[in-house]
Amino acid sequence: MPGGGIRDSQPGGKNNTTLLIESEFMVNTILHEKPSFLTMIFDMCTIGLKYCYNYLLDFMYDVIVVGGGPLGSITGSLIARDNFKVLIIEKQRHPRWKPCGEGISMGGIRLFKQFDIYKPIQNILWGITGVSINMLQENIATKRYDKPVAYTLDRADFDHKLFKYAQDLGAETHESEKVIDVTTLNENEISVKTTQKNYKSKIVIGADGVYGIVGRKLFRQWKRNEIAPCQVSRYKISKKHQSFHPATMEYHFFKGGYGWIFPRVQNDQLILNIGIGKTGEMKSSPDTLFNNFIKSLETEKKVKLKGREIDSKIWSHPIPTEGPSRGTYSDCCLLVGDAGGFVNPLTGGGLRYGALSAVHAAETVAQFLDNKIDTLAIYKDKWSEDIKHIFNDALKSRGALYFSDPAHLLACMNAQPNLKKDLFKAFLIGTA
Repeated sequence: MPGGGIRDSQPGGKNNTTLLIESEFMVNTILHEKPSFLTMIFDMCTIGLKYCYNYLLDFMYDVIVVGGGPLGSITGSLIARDNFKVLIIEKQRHPRWKPCGEGISMGGIRLFKQFDIYKPIQNILWGITGVSINMLQENIATKRYDKPVAYTLDRADFDHKLFKYAQDLGAETHESEKVIDVTTLNENEISVKTTQKNYKSKIVIGADGVYGIVGRKLFRQWKRNEIAPCQVSRYKISKKHQSFHPATMEYHFFKGGYGWIFPRVQNDQLILNIGIGKTGEMKSSPDTLFNNFIKSLETEKKVKLKGREIDSKIWSHPIPTEGPSRGTYSDCCLLVGDAGGFVNPLTGGGLRYGALSAVHAAETVAQFLDNKIDTLAIYKDKWSEDIKHIFNDALKSRGALYFSDPAHLLACMNAQPNLKKDLFKAFLIGTA
């Protein structure tokens, strides 16, 4: 059962730890002045104070968010905005880059605006006004628009700004601190152990990614058929290069998956986020698919890419492909983002749906801590209303798109223009 939030500060703005230290100092001072018959009483008080102080070393919060990426920061921001005591724990130090397509749909941007989390990221977005669909190294169709239909971004900057925004709204944030254990103590209390301290809270939010410890400890491991590998890297080339339009997203479909090119301009240079996603059933390794994709682009675009990776690295990154199939809530835990499976099964986009999960998680937690509901199960009802039908449709479309013979699929699209329209719509809505 919920027990209300830890909202009010102590008189004079002091926290519990400060008050306990000051009280112990007063007790020790009095002990030097009082007769011996009071010594035992004051000794008992001192022991009690020390016990309370040691208990508070396992710092108590309303909510601990494990993972300080964008979705953990959004969840923490919205809960802290309601004046609950929130801790966000991030194992790395911002700014840091995470493997990602770095694209977000207009639906995602509208969500950020609706819940007043757009301001910190509004100046780092690059507008996309074109979409290109390709198959068998043939351009099926390219559409241009008068205004942005999606945006690209730098994940390191994006994550950092949202993390700082959570701090501004009152969330306590810890960086370079890794969570190594999560244990449910009872229905009202959960323990989080890190490389530095032990903490306790009423609720834990797992925002620590597909292989995060919260999902593994409190739910289960993902099954092999529930995740699929992606590979991604970023390349910096001259903005004047004619083969890449700086405001056009490209999708390149092959049997079993697709490749993408998401561009943005930074410091007068063209940054290309290039990656591939494949289904678990496809036998070719992600390394082979990615290298073949890069070779085909080098030939088609007449540009040198291999060896020009930013950070000199190609990143591997698994994503959940079956939606929220392992559960998203327990008595005192909610999963958001990739940890909860909130990734479009057709496109692999996760920012929009992860942000939706973060919004619903924050609403659920606030209602629970305010004693308006007595279970976190309503979280599933909330996200299902917005997301479940989209993911169900995406799962159906995925089979037709990725497991059909590409030549046959291309012939069908050329014969039925509505199929092209549906494909544009699916990938514009599901970019992220």
